[in-house]
Amino acid sequence: CAIAFDDKCVSTAEFLISQGAQVDWENVVGESPLYTAVITKAKQLMKIFILQGADPYKTVSLTKKSSYDSADFLTKMYIKKILKEKK
Repeated sequence: CAIAFDDKCVSTAEFLISQGAQVDWENVVGESPLYTAVITKAKQLMKIFILQGADPYKTVSLTKKSSYDSADFLTKMYIKKILKEKK
């Protein structure tokens, strides 16, 4: 799941979340699963993480930018759409 996000990665993410994995967990440089999904443009994973409570506006310690701030224009529009769905 490190480079190409496919259906197996989505299933893995859903399973881990169902087992209590934290969607806002950070690695040693402060990157969250959502940040990685945004950088790699993995839309299915972005949606899963946001709907499960990941904060797209939380700052990543290494870059000093949030997942949202790190996204390109179209990805930002997609994130906004997901956030509207969540309400």
